[in-house]
Amino acid sequence: MDCPDNAFCRQSSYCVCKDGFVYAAVNGTHKGCLKEARSNEECVQHIQCHSTMGVHSACTDGVCACSATAHLEEDRCYETAVIGERCQTDMNCYLGEMGLERQAFCVRGYCSCQLQYSPRDNGTRCVRDATLGEICEDQLQCAGPGLECRGTCRCRDKWVAHNDTNSCVESLNDVCEYDVQCDSLAGAGGTKSPGAALCLGGQCTCAYSARAAGTPARCWHRRRPGQ
Repeated sequence: MDCPDNAFCRQSSYCVCKDGFVYAAVNGTHKGCLKEARSNEECVQHIQCHSTMGVHSACTDGVCACSATAHLEEDRCYETAVIGERCQTDMNCYLGEMGLERQAFCVRGYCSCQLQYSPRDNGTRCVRDATLGEICEDQLQCAGPGLECRGTCRCRDKWVAHNDTNSCVESLNDVCEYDVQCDSLAGAGGTKSPGAALCLGGQCTCAYSARAAGTPARCWHRRRPGQ
């Protein structure tokens, strides 16, 4: 049996393209084997690109490239999806990263930002969540209770920084969890008495070295003789 160029006869019964070639209709009547092509390599028909880059590729202007709705990743073309759109693989979730850590993944059939990241600009990018003291671009980026964005993530009014947990806790006058929540009871107005109020047994109380005075009551350190 005579086989076309770049093909060989298998089992004396049918022609098979050699490795690196793909079966194609060269013109309306003649069939043959064309060389497989990769991204930016010369091509004549779409099938040359499909065999190496997948069905979302095309022979465009004589070279292989991804279609307009797809992108190239690991030498194959994948249909592009942004955050919130359906996907089949992580490769579909593409936000334009080039050589950067992947920010989006296919989770239960939909593209999602990686953990500790949130979507922006209609799902076309993911922004890392920011914590207390970190630079932020909007309120959504400040992750955690009591935070607001003012160039950096800061504690809102009536919330105070708790350095041990790098977070904001509500400033309370009664029930508490941390000493810092009782700071508003330590002194009054422009005169503060740091450390005079503590969180003891879940309640804001005056420290042992302090006393309660004024209306409403505030905690003040006891003055020693000569102070």
